[in-house]
Amino acid sequence: FFFIRGVGQVDNSATVDPGVGVYVDEVYLGRIQGGSLDLLDIDRVEVLRGPQGTLFGRNTIGGAVSVITKDPTDQFEGTLRTILGSRDRRDFSATLNFPLGETTGLRFSAFSRDQDGWVKNAYTGADFGAVKDRGARAKFRWDFSEDGALTLAGDVTRRRGSPANTTLLAFNPRAGVAIPGFTPTGVPFPFPPQPPGPPPPPGTFPPSDLLRDTSPNPFVGFNSVPSELPEDTFGVSATVAYDFGGVQLKSITAYRDLDQQAYADLDGTAYQLYDARFDVKQDQLSQEFQLTGRALDDRLEWLAGAYWFREQADNDTYICVGTNQPARLPNGNLIPLPPGPPGTPPRPYPAFVPGASTRLDGRCLQFVNRIGLENESIAGYGNVEFKFTEQWSALAGLRWTRDEKTQNLETFFDNRAGVATLFGLAPLGGIAPVVSAANPANRAPLSYNESWSELTPRVGFDFKARDGLMFYGTYARGFKSGGFGARATPLAPI
Repeated sequence: FFFIRGVGQVDNSATVDPGVGVYVDEVYLGRIQGGSLDLLDIDRVEVLRGPQGTLFGRNTIGGAVSVITKDPTDQFEGTLRTILGSRDRRDFSATLNFPLGETTGLRFSAFSRDQDGWVKNAYTGADFGAVKDRGARAKFRWDFSEDGALTLAGDVTRRRGSPANTTLLAFNPRAGVAIPGFTPTGVPFPFPPQPPGPPPPPGTFPPSDLLRDTSPNPFVGFNSVPSELPEDTFGVSATVAYDFGGVQLKSITAYRDLDQQAYADLDGTAYQLYDARFDVKQDQLSQEFQLTGRALDDRLEWLAGAYWFREQADNDTYICVGTNQPARLPNGNLIPLPPGPPGTPPRPYPAFVPGASTRLDGRCLQFVNRIGLENESIAGYGNVEFKFTEQWSALAGLRWTRDEKTQNLETFFDNRAGVATLFGLAPLGGIAPVVSAANPANRAPLSYNESWSELTPRVGFDFKARDGLMFYGTYARGFKSGGFGARATPLAPI
C-alpha cells in the first residue's frame, strides 16, 4: 500500500481505485494487488507528489511511484546476486545483457525468493508467513533509425507463499449468552487459563473449548485456512519513440493480467468460524501518446498527451459465517436448534466426522459476494514550463478525465454443504439469495453504471536561489472517480 503525504488506499476491493498510481516502465498498474513489486534490475525509482495527471498516465490524487527498469546496452554483461538469511531464506537473481548488433539488444533477468514462515500451525505443521516467489523479465530494444527506437518488454511473476498468521489472544465463552442472573456486559469474566500440555489430536474435544486455541506465543498458530497465497501476474508492453526534429512522439501500448487468491483466518482458531477467501482476476489494456518539445531557445518546454485505459475485474469474497458443530452454553449443554415444521421431530445436529484435518470436517456455511467490474478511462493532458531567467520559472498544466464504470453485484448464502446453523440464514443443503435476481424480495439493483468527468489544473513556480537551494510553490487539483458499494448486507427477508 503506497501512501504519499498521507494520501493512499488500504481497501483492496476491485471497486476502489488506488490513491497513488504505480507504474512499471511507464505502464500503470490498475490494482494494488499487482503493485507488490520485486525490484529486479532496476535503473531508478521516481516518486511524484500528488495530485498527478498533467505529465503522464492515469490521474491520481496522492501522486505516483514510477519504477524504471534498465534498458539493453551495447555491451555484454551479467550480474548474479545471492542472499541467505534466517528461516532458511534463499534469494537468487541473475541478469544477462546481450548485444545483438549495432542497433539491437536484449536484456533478461530472473529471480527466486524462498523463506520459511515464522509461524507453525500446531495441528498441521504448515508454515504461515512463508515466501516462495519466482519471476522473470525480458526487454528488447531496436534503434530502427537515428531518430527512432522500439522497446518490447515482458514480465511474469508467480507467488506461492502463505498468508500471515492470526492469533486469538483470549476468548470469553459467556460473551453474548443470556443466562438468568448474569449480564454479559455488566459482570467482568476472567479468562480461564489455557489448558496445559500439547494440543489434543483433531476431533477429540467439544467445539466450545476455544481456549485451547489461544496463545500468547506469536510463533504458534491454529489457523484453519489453507497455507496458500497464490498470485500470478503477467504483462507485455511496446514503446515506440521518434524524434521529428524538435518534437518527440512516444506511444506506449500495454496489456497486464492479474490472478490472486488470498486466505485469511479472522478468528485465529482451528474452527471454521470466521474464515475468508478473496479471489481477484483482472486484466487491463492501455494506450498512451505523448508529444514533447522545446521552443524559444529552450526556455519553453511543453508536453501534450492522450491516455486510454480499460480493465475488467472479478472480485469474489467467500466468508465462513457458520459451522456444522453445535454451540454450547457455559454449562456444557447444547443450544437447541430452531424447531422444524409443525409435527416434525426435533432437528438433530449433523454427525461430527472424527479424524478431520482440523477440529471440524471442512464444511461451512458461506456468505458469498461476487463483483464484476468494467472500468474505462480516457483523458487528455498538457503541461508547459517557461524559464523567465536562470533563477525563475513557472509552470501550468491541465487535464481532462472521463471515467465510466459498470459493476455487477450478487450476494447469497451458500449452504449446500448442509451446515446446521442457529441463524436461519440459509436452508440446509441450499442457497439463500440476498442481492440476487433469484430473490423475489430483492430491493437493491444488481447492475450499476455511472460516468464522471473533471478538469484538473496545476500551476506553480520555482526559484533557484543558488546551487543546492530551491524554493517552489504549487497548486494542483486531483480527481478520483466514484464507485459503488462492494459489501452487500441483507436488505430484504429471505
